[in-house]
Amino acid sequence: MTEYFEKASKSTLTTILLLPSIGMSRRALLKYGFINAYLADIDSEIEYRDCIYLLFRPDSIEKFEAFYMRERESKNFVTQYDYEGGYIVLVYSILDKYKSDYNLFLEGKYSKFSEEYKETFPKFVKVINSETGITESQISLQFHILNKSVALKNMWEEELKVKFKDLGEDMEVWGKYDIHKETLDIEQIRKEQR
Repeated sequence: MTEYFEKASKSTLTTILLLPSIGMSRRALLKYGFINAYLADIDSEIEYRDCIYLLFRPDSIEKFEAFYMRERESKNFVTQYDYEGGYIVLVYSILDKYKSDYNLFLEGKYSKFSEEYKETFPKFVKVINSETGITESQISLQFHILNKSVALKNMWEEELKVKFKDLGEDMEVWGKYDIHKETLDIEQIRKEQR
């Protein structure tokens, strides 16, 4: 289980928990060169409030262009801009029906998301076992987080050497977002992708 969470840690919390708030899924975006989603962009001249920044580096500009042409007609599409090196950012506003869930995300109250929003996440995902190379079905990280799963509590209790029951019933099983990790820094991305 720990290995699965370590792989997920390469994604921002915005990617893990907020993509459905703009009507997107990570799996659907991967074919267009999706890298990660962010709450802000350190280099953007304009700060877009209640928005998500999606960073792409497409392999096929033709495929991405077709995707972009469809997306710019979306009611919550805000803008698009590029960075040198083939990076493209698309900015979307949070869908009105998920604004309260977005605010709960900002407060770190993931288990309090609306049932409608929770249903946008899959319960199971396909994961390749690194030891066997076999694709397995596992409970999704989002399901663990949103439902404060016993398995996730046990993992943290073992790792942190603390009992969740000692921390109170309202204790979430995943940490609150860190704005530095949730802010797009294109220079850092370039360094990581070299």
